[in-house]
Amino acid sequence: MLLSAGFVSGLGAATRYPAGIIVVIPSLYLLLNRQGDSEDRDKGFLGRFQAFVAGPLWLIAFGFVAGLFIGHPEFFLNFRGVIDAIAGETLKYASLQEFNTDKLFNFSVIWKYISHLIPFAMYPFLWLVPYCAILYLGFRRNLYSQSVPILIFSLLYLYFMAKGYLGPYFARATMLLFPGFCVLVGIAYNDLWSRLSKQRTVAVLLSSAFVLLVGPSVVFDLAYVHAMRKKDARLVLRYDLEKMIGESPAIIGVSRFGPYFYTVMPAAEPLESDKVIVQLQDPGQKADFFLIGFTGPIDPARLNATVRTVEAQGRFSYEKGYSVRPKLFGRELRLARFPSDMTYPFPTILLFRGKTET
Repeated sequence: MLLSAGFVSGLGAATRYPAGIIVVIPSLYLLLNRQGDSEDRDKGFLGRFQAFVAGPLWLIAFGFVAGLFIGHPEFFLNFRGVIDAIAGETLKYASLQEFNTDKLFNFSVIWKYISHLIPFAMYPFLWLVPYCAILYLGFRRNLYSQSVPILIFSLLYLYFMAKGYLGPYFARATMLLFPGFCVLVGIAYNDLWSRLSKQRTVAVLLSSAFVLLVGPSVVFDLAYVHAMRKKDARLVLRYDLEKMIGESPAIIGVSRFGPYFYTVMPAAEPLESDKVIVQLQDPGQKADFFLIGFTGPIDPARLNATVRTVEAQGRFSYEKGYSVRPKLFGRELRLARFPSDMTYPFPTILLFRGKTET
């Protein structure tokens, strides 16, 4: 089991997120567990620490290294290349200034993870289940040996990720918390069930509340995945541009507005050739087509305002808008406040055609 824990943590560390600190879970469990045999209980914390260093620590360390090698062998085979990649690519998303002395105890960005990012990552009500479980376990001292290691890991992960990452924009940054949340929910639910199972009415209400909290999130996920299975707006736009351009030379202008590199460029760049030029520009510059990308669905008022602004330059006329809008029971899901990586599959792209000179 300990070897497996280290192995999993090694695989986690090979991902883009600092999953290596997951090794603290089995380590803290062994150090804090006071429910073992009488010999372990008599040792006290110092004795358990010495026994841990002499034995289980090496199993965890070996599993960590083995998992790291299997998950990302370049760490060992091309260490310099990995360091260069981290320095040149990964570190540009790091906000290391958050670890300055005057900001070490500034927890505002961590609160954004707790109050915004995690709830939207588990939308709409699923996040209440682990939050309630954590609150409950805070009052169950007899379960601390099981819950505290996971809680410490979760807090450590939140601290380093929230303060060291670019910002609270990506729900995927919280994915590594989910397995720990599941364990905490299981511990709390098992304890509650053992205490309330003889009270049938309370047990039924508890189970019903769990289903009512989980059910809407499952329905939301189904609607979200169903919308993702539709043809991507960027792909539809690319096919339309191919038909419009044909064999003629053309200039495709792309607005510098927002993260154009993933809203518009996946549609425009594949068309670039000897005859087709793709360039970043403003709406006042000349081109055969002009594209503006938004990170998610936009309301009619914003669409109309954008069209008026572009057409006022006199170079382009509005042709068509492209977007996929997730719907639930016929009603459109509002994704404006969702994390960026959850709106990534559903950009809105506006296509303008250049006016012919007379």
